[in-house]
Amino acid sequence: YDCNKIFEVTGENRNQLVLMMVIDMAVYHIFCIHNPQKLSQVRKDRYERAVEWMKAVADEDISIEGAPLLPEEQRAGRSDFRIQSNRKRTNHW
Repeated sequence: YDCNKIFEVTGENRNQLVLMMVIDMAVYHIFCIHNPQKLSQVRKDRYERAVEWMKAVADEDISIEGAPLLPEEQRAGRSDFRIQSNRKRTNHW
């Protein structure tokens, strides 16, 4: 996705799903900074859901309807496969 185009849009033209997820993350962080004792479970759940959604978008498991894609020449450099490794393990000796 073309993140610059997604986040430079203002007003009613913004993607409402992206806006909702970003607001959920921002509100969670504001509560954590100013008054973490008043943080409700709903805020925590919505933050975790937003993070999982963004991870799924990054992994291309889901797509954002109506979001602008990168130009074809920038997408052409991407490969059809990914190289990944296992998560780092902590060994205690």
